[in-house]
Amino acid sequence: MSDQSSKRNDLEESYLLQIKKLERELRLTKSAYNKLTTQFRAKEALEEAMFSQNLKQQHYMDMLLENTPCLIILLDKNGCFKLCTKSFLNIVGVPNFDYIDGLNCYDVLKKNIPETDLEDLRDVFRKVADNLNHYKFNKYIKFNTVGEQKYYTIQCHRLENISGGDSVFLAIFVDNTELEEQKIQAEKANRSKSDFIATMSHEIRTPMNAVIGLNDILSRTVLDKKQKKYLTDMRTSAHTLLGIINDILDFSKVESGKMDIVNAPYNVQKLFDKLHSMFIMIFNEKNLTFRINFSIDFPEWVIGDELRVQQAVTNVISNAAKYTETGGAELNAYLDKETNELVFEVKDTGIGIEEDNLPNIFMPFERFDITKTRTIQGTGLGMPISYRYCELMGGSLTAQSTYGIGSVFTIRLPYVPCVSPLNNIEQTSEILNFPNLKILVVDDIEINLLIVSTMLENMGIKADIAQSAKEAFEKTSEKEYDIIFMDHMMPEINGIDATKIMRKNDNWLSTVPIIALTANVVNGAEQNFLKNGFSGFLPKPLEFDALKACIKKICSQMNKK
Repeated sequence: MSDQSSKRNDLEESYLLQIKKLERELRLTKSAYNKLTTQFRAKEALEEAMFSQNLKQQHYMDMLLENTPCLIILLDKNGCFKLCTKSFLNIVGVPNFDYIDGLNCYDVLKKNIPETDLEDLRDVFRKVADNLNHYKFNKYIKFNTVGEQKYYTIQCHRLENISGGDSVFLAIFVDNTELEEQKIQAEKANRSKSDFIATMSHEIRTPMNAVIGLNDILSRTVLDKKQKKYLTDMRTSAHTLLGIINDILDFSKVESGKMDIVNAPYNVQKLFDKLHSMFIMIFNEKNLTFRINFSIDFPEWVIGDELRVQQAVTNVISNAAKYTETGGAELNAYLDKETNELVFEVKDTGIGIEEDNLPNIFMPFERFDITKTRTIQGTGLGMPISYRYCELMGGSLTAQSTYGIGSVFTIRLPYVPCVSPLNNIEQTSEILNFPNLKILVVDDIEINLLIVSTMLENMGIKADIAQSAKEAFEKTSEKEYDIIFMDHMMPEINGIDATKIMRKNDNWLSTVPIIALTANVVNGAEQNFLKNGFSGFLPKPLEFDALKACIKKICSQMNKK
């Protein structure tokens, strides 16, 4: 019995061990099952979220394709449609993409745009597909459904397939018709403004030519002290008005981006002489001092735009003269060897500028401290113009000031050295014989003829005159002239057309110096005259010294021949 009992106990223990083992395996299986179930549910949730996100992205893509105003097409390597926007479907008259899915784009487009436009697009698409990754151009295209030409900016891109498949071609058409029309209108308005400025320049300068010219002529006659004072005041006022006109014209050129910088060799020392002659009387009349100082190593000749340099420095000195009541001003010039710059420094003992106003000193039309400056003439454009000139020449204009004590304006310009040019005109001017010159002056306004002919008389020259182009043709058919001074704006045949007619002759008229006398001084005017056969250009109001220098230059060239 004991043996049987022992065996039963062993068997029970064995069963218990098996049961515990099975229970443990069951718990492990259940744990693994729960883990797998959790992973499966997480995967399902992730797939559902990704599906939802894809649906959202697809929805946004559909919204984009449906609502974008741009014409967008996606083509395969054979030029067949893979995708396009609703706006493209509308413009080619197709209700649904299924109608053109897989069709060649040229087969679809040729039914909707002219053959010439299609060929232009085909050429660009081919270039991008073969050689370029992207290309952008502008073109007018007439779609049949629109009925009129539209101005499109077209961007073409070749997109490489990141999965290793064939590349695709993307073209985006942006309708910029309204923008282009606005641009055309703006350009038209700008041309109208330029024409208006040119007309106003001519209309204002023509009477100014009479005022300044007659003043110049009268100043060379015998006058008493009071008469000379009247003439000086008249001349100062006339040049003030002319300065305002020039400021407005120059500001317009700068604002429109049409101001050209013409670099050439010029004599800086002579520029200083001009500035001194120009301002010494103005400062003396106000009992002020004016000096020009330059360093011993300051160059005599440099390369730059002499006219713009002179205007920039003149405006700054003129400003000093306006706003200084006691003391004076000085121009200090030196070469900054560290920066390789020419430095023109104008110091004055004027009213100065308050610190808060300094940042605005180069803004157009700005006037400060009105109670002290209300009697001072000017447009408020001189300093802004000088500032822009300096920028255009690659330099700078800065200001420092202490209110009530004075100001310092500093112009810095790049220094480009230059050797003194040979064969200067001034070296030969002494031997010129003016009285023997045969000169014809052509102008439809009698007072202008009087001014020029009187100035020439003061040089010992008896000139012939003509009041129209036709009269000039008659005189040149009867007599050969050394120089012809030709007005621009004349009735019937203007100066440019008259010069073109003269240049067509096979005789002396084809080479005779013809100088334009004109009140048209807008930017590009001189180049336009030279392009149309003129030999030179003299602006009105005409200055005696400018006329004399022009004749000297022509005579010098004659002597060389």
